Amino acid sequence: MPSANTADFEDGPVELTDKRKDALNTALDGLGKQKQTAQVLKPYTKFARWWTRSEDLFINWYSVLDRGLAWMSRSFGELSQSQFQAKYEADLAIYKDMVHGVTCFEQDLSYFEDPENVERKDDLAKAMIAASAAARSEDISSLSKAILVYVEEADSGTKLLPAISARVKKCESHGFKHPILGRLLCPIKYLDNLNENPAEYLKKLDNGNVKVRSRDMPSFLWPKDGYDCEQMEENMFRNPILVMVWKHIFTCPSSALKDGPGRTKTRSSQAKMNKMSSVTPGSIAYACLMLRHSISDIEDWRTEDKLFKREEFYEFIMALFDDGDDEESDWVKDTIEWWNAQVFGSEPKSVDDSDNELGPSTLAIIKKQRDQRRAQEARKAKAQTSVTSIADRATPARDPHPAPRAHSPPRSPGPRQSPRRSSHTSGNNR
Repeated sequence: MPSANTADFEDGPVELTDKRKDALNTALDGLGKQKQTAQVLKPYTKFARWWTRSEDLFINWYSVLDRGLAWMSRSFGELSQSQFQAKYEADLAIYKDMVHGVTCFEQDLSYFEDPENVERKDDLAKAMIAASAAARSEDISSLSKAILVYVEEADSGTKLLPAISARVKKCESHGFKHPILGRLLCPIKYLDNLNENPAEYLKKLDNGNVKVRSRDMPSFLWPKDGYDCEQMEENMFRNPILVMVWKHIFTCPSSALKDGPGRTKTRSSQAKMNKMSSVTPGSIAYACLMLRHSISDIEDWRTEDKLFKREEFYEFIMALFDDGDDEESDWVKDTIEWWNAQVFGSEPKSVDDSDNELGPSTLAIIKKQRDQRRAQEARKAKAQTSVTSIADRATPARDPHPAPRAHSPPRSPGPRQSPRRSSHTSGNNR
């Protein structure tokens, strides 16, 4: 995430009219939907809705505005400027994007920095939080019926059996109570156990006898029959259902069932309105959360699914894309390029769990496999160095005064050979 810099926010003050001040006062004094729908706040609420979907589902707008405005007014408390920047780097980076993404924010800064309006930043945060929640609720509602169509489509159009009636409550028909949806929700590490006795194992998952935790990745992250326990990253996040959910949210529902990229004639898709040219890890994680909630038996987003905590699951997914030393890994690049090809038509380029009764978490295994890869590459490099060193020692030293060589009669010249040309093929054959 880019760090904030003082110069990033210093474009000069813009005059705020009395008319706009009055409009801000009226809007921020409003309640509930009045805040969300107020025209003067639309740029802020639009930004909040988009950021929630594409970057961070669980963003704290109170913190972002509080740290950002403190930075602007040089109010660092007991911290130095550099300490404040280091401590709140993530919030300041989002605030920087907000300054540039909300066209009227620069104009409104004097209003929010005014000592008389000290509480107004909290009122703005409330409006942005409400807008984020509304965006999430709209997506959940829109997916409630469509998700069953997407599950069928991913299985070659096979009807979902047993069929789910619209009159039956979600808590009675979804989740581990349904054999197909339950299989998608089943943690990938338990899938072999499920295959041995599906009906019995689904009951154990449903009643909590088999624990399902946030850190154990569900089967729907991989395509059917596309999981390799030795290479868990392979095909991860490439389930066609997940792609359809992403398209439903970002390139409009009508694009979800199309085989090709989700180009549509509508001007109102989230991707078009926000000039999205590349899939983001946050948008993939958001689609994962929407998919899981849609097929689970949880009715209300505010209700957690036993031991499974949504925010933890979201953070585990984000950690796979930002793994410290491995953040620029080929897997991250390949995954984003694959997604861009699916939804935008962009050509891909070459490129502790001791309490868990059935072994370590999916995230832990992937991290271990990454470490093993790095160690293997280090061993190869060390072995190559050793071989070179041995070869150097085994080569006899040259005699500084070699005996003169006997001259052989000249040979008749043979046909001249052309130097070998190396061929280079650009592009991607994968």
